[in-house]
Amino acid sequence: LKSRKENFNRIMPDLEIDMHSNPFGDQDDPDNNFDQISLTSEDQLQLTSQNVEFLEKRDKEIREVLRSIEDVNEIFRDVAALVSNQGTVLDQIEYNIENTVVQIEQGNKHLSKAVEQKQRGLKFKLILIGVIVSVLLFIILVGINYFNMHLIYVTLSIILFTLSSIQCDITNLDEFFSIFEKNTSVHYPVGFLSSANYEVVKRYLPTNTKNLFFEKKDDLLKFVENETIIAGVTTGVLAQNLAPNYHVFSSLIVSPQAMLLAPDYNNITSPYGLKTDSSNDLFDALNAAIADVQREDKDETLLSKNNKTNQIRVFTCLQDTQLPVPNRNDTTGFLHKILFETKKILIGGLGPMDMGGHDGDYSVNPPTGFFPELLDAIVKKLGQLKGPDGFVYGEGITA
Repeated sequence: LKSRKENFNRIMPDLEIDMHSNPFGDQDDPDNNFDQISLTSEDQLQLTSQNVEFLEKRDKEIREVLRSIEDVNEIFRDVAALVSNQGTVLDQIEYNIENTVVQIEQGNKHLSKAVEQKQRGLKFKLILIGVIVSVLLFIILVGINYFNMHLIYVTLSIILFTLSSIQCDITNLDEFFSIFEKNTSVHYPVGFLSSANYEVVKRYLPTNTKNLFFEKKDDLLKFVENETIIAGVTTGVLAQNLAPNYHVFSSLIVSPQAMLLAPDYNNITSPYGLKTDSSNDLFDALNAAIADVQREDKDETLLSKNNKTNQIRVFTCLQDTQLPVPNRNDTTGFLHKILFETKKILIGGLGPMDMGGHDGDYSVNPPTGFFPELLDAIVKKLGQLKGPDGFVYGEGITA
């Protein structure tokens, strides 16, 4: 447009006409006037031709732009169609996934039912086979000699043992409780390795539990094997060692291990307390010794040594220094007697003599296992305690 304007301005001065002059020029010189008009007309034609060409060119460019816009519009329509189709495909995929999840859940239920039916079928087959074999042997051996009667007895014993195993094949805690719930009028026998294990779990046991106590694990296992009891209860790593031959599962109960000392007598707070002696100083000394053992990680060393890495720890705040204890010469009560007279701490424990090689075996001398060795470490640390005066309590104290 700028170029057109410049061309037009360059040519237009040739078209200026004096309104007071003769529009046809000098009448005396007609040839000269004719030539000027002719020259101006040719310039106008040339300018018009250029303008037409320019307009045609611009028209062509505008048409190309419109065509490009239409192409872009078509592309956007195609993209919109693709997006819509993809949304439909995603909806179908989501729907198929939901259907798959539902079908998988239904399949799991069917599999569970199939497993139960298979187990029931196996039990029924075993029962049926046992009955058939027993009947056949009985018919065949009715009139035969004494040796054949022994065969009948052996056959019947095997069948009864198999049936009993099927009925009491407990593999987890839910199955254990379900047996008691199915028939509340029957008291089912359960064995405990000492009354200590019973005291820990008794509040959770069904009311139709018949309790039997054992002091030796071998006796407990024999009663499980011959099905005198339906289950046995023990603690610690001992149960894990039985896993290859028995169904072993957790009771989901944590049994804390702690030292208990009788307090001084008080007619209100502790009427059962000590009247002639005091355990206050001994209580403080044992706490300080236990804290030192934990601070030095001796308990962790003993856990690893006795393969009790799964032990649950419940600690108080870790102390950076020894807890305060009285001076050696100022001690009273039981602690004073231990330091100056007996050199020995008498400690009673509730539990079996043999808790297993990992937890503790007190049937041998000296006792072995985690808890005996932990007690020795605590007593040794008690002898190394110091009061504010800096004097050591004294070595050589035993438990």
